[in-house]
Amino acid sequence: GRPLLERARKATLAAGGQVIEVTRDILAKVSRRDNPQAVIGVFRQVFARLEDLDPAAATGWVALHRVRDPGNLGTVIRTADAAGCGAVILVGECCDPYSVEAVRATMGSIFALPLVRVDEADFAAWRAGWPGSVVGTLLSATVSHAEAAYRRPTLILLGNEQQGLPPDMAALCDVNVKIPMRGRADSLNLSVAAGVMIYAVTN
Repeated sequence: GRPLLERARKATLAAGGQVIEVTRDILAKVSRRDNPQAVIGVFRQVFARLEDLDPAAATGWVALHRVRDPGNLGTVIRTADAAGCGAVILVGECCDPYSVEAVRATMGSIFALPLVRVDEADFAAWRAGWPGSVVGTLLSATVSHAEAAYRRPTLILLGNEQQGLPPDMAALCDVNVKIPMRGRADSLNLSVAAGVMIYAVTN
């Protein structure tokens, strides 16, 4: 009986979709939450292709190598969307961006930003034609992220939570930078580091 839900129901049917009424218990089981919202949407997974990306469409782009944590991945997607990045590129064996945890962490940005899945070899070949800077993050780098010169469009390449960027991926970068650690912590959470870098290159 809610006007917004009725609009959603009509739009779904008009688009050829299906509307199914279920019990609260089923909603809780499907959503994996004890207090589910009233509506759940089910959509086909969509991936873009590298060759369809237009580097001129945005100043910042994000590539993640073998990211393992779906919560981190979803948060990076959300942050990249918030900053107006062009896409998030998943390089190598990454976790599933369409898992429940990842989708929930995107807070809706899963619908706003192209996602690409690609292996290391295809990414390296495509990166060779990138018109701007490719910037990696490394703890061993000597250049601060705040001092490096970035040519737009800027592609940020981040490694996974445990190992960071391996040498072959770091070698694909025009410059590798570090985010200074001024306290006792020796590193940042991946999604936090991605956020720092995204806003550094898009501001």
